[in-house]
Amino acid sequence: DGDQDLIFFASGGSPARVVRNNLDHHSTSWSRVTLDTNNHPRLAPNGIGTRVVLTAGGLDQHRWIDSGSSYISQSELTAHFAWPGDAPIEQIRVHWTNGTITTITNPPANTNLNIRACAADDNLDGSVTSADVLSFINRFLKRERAADLADPLGRTDFFDIAAFLNAYTAGCH
Repeated sequence: DGDQDLIFFASGGSPARVVRNNLDHHSTSWSRVTLDTNNHPRLAPNGIGTRVVLTAGGLDQHRWIDSGSSYISQSELTAHFAWPGDAPIEQIRVHWTNGTITTITNPPANTNLNIRACAADDNLDGSVTSADVLSFINRFLKRERAADLADPLGRTDFFDIAAFLNAYTAGCH
């Protein structure tokens, strides 16, 4: 239903406790963002370390994807946002850990959104076109670090071209 409920687990065999959040869904809006980094060889799984910014009603909300907060626990690997009223989402900006930013304009509210990182989306507009291919080739020929997709060593070689083509053909466009 979009609102967040809580589950508490106590050590020592105590039973789990559930706290249900019963919001009036006519007075709030929400969005849950999941990050898919499967097609990007240089980003952490599930976008761990990534900052997600949602703008709705002229206000920015920031969330960070974090893998855990304590011993034997796991944080949810999504960014959950909620805001009063029915203001539409103006944009979502994903600040990836490699320094790139993906911007999604006017996505629907009250839904789970999946944003895919794609090594072939060179101009970061959310789709892969011939402009991305030309941009990658230009970066590769200039030996820019952004063209180094295959390894973290900062050198460009055949393996980077293979990584780009693999991302391009993997359906991340």
